[in-house]
Amino acid sequence: MQFIGGIMDNTEEVTKQIAKLGNQIARTLAKTEAQHKRVVATVRTLQVRCAQCETFSPLPAWTFIQDRYLVPTRGYTGGGYYNDSSIETCHLQCPQCNYRNYLYQRTALTTLIKQSRVPLKDLFDTNILVDENSGGF
Repeated sequence: MQFIGGIMDNTEEVTKQIAKLGNQIARTLAKTEAQHKRVVATVRTLQVRCAQCETFSPLPAWTFIQDRYLVPTRGYTGGGYYNDSSIETCHLQCPQCNYRNYLYQRTALTTLIKQSRVPLKDLFDTNILVDENSGGF
């Protein structure tokens, strides 16, 4: 630390502290990313049973179907945008018989998916977003 023109210059110390903090942040991010990958891998091992054919299939094999609906325009104050339905009102399509299983009746599964905090795109190999205004797919 030096005094330059009556002002204390601690640039070197601050630079070292910033570098140290940057390294700590990088390690924390790497650890968090590794934990996220482990959570995704664990949830993807879940076996789900079809209500129709009663076969078990791994979660990623199922097709996740979510509705998207238009909020109508209401003058200048709002509307004119799309909302995606909540996970409870979505469906999982069986990879064996193509039956659509309604998630509303599977509270344990929806709770697990929500608590994992994993984006749906990471859990399922196939995601379908259905625009209710287009008449489906």
